[in-house]
Amino acid sequence: MKIWKLLGLAALVTAAATVLLTTTTASAGGKEDQTLVWWHNVTQGPGVKLYKDIAAEFQKQHPGITIKAVPLQNEQFKTKIPIALQSDSPPDVFQSW
Repeated sequence: MKIWKLLGLAALVTAAATVLLTTTTASAGGKEDQTLVWWHNVTQGPGVKLYKDIAAEFQKQHPGITIKAVPLQNEQFKTKIPIALQSDSPPDVFQSW
């Protein structure tokens, strides 16, 4: 299970770095708070708690960044991802099997 935690954290770090590098500053000296939307297909079992813990750990290490984890059933995931990627508001990070 530790490898899944590391993979999830790596995905969030990559997304956060991308967002931070491409956002504008809110004022002359500081960055505005950011929310990253993370879609995943873990909807039951110990993985649900694991992913919540990963998001919480990331937020603790990166003040000003909020992770909004959105669990989706696998079949919903397959349908929603292509549509979302063509829209104006795709998830910042998505992960599937």
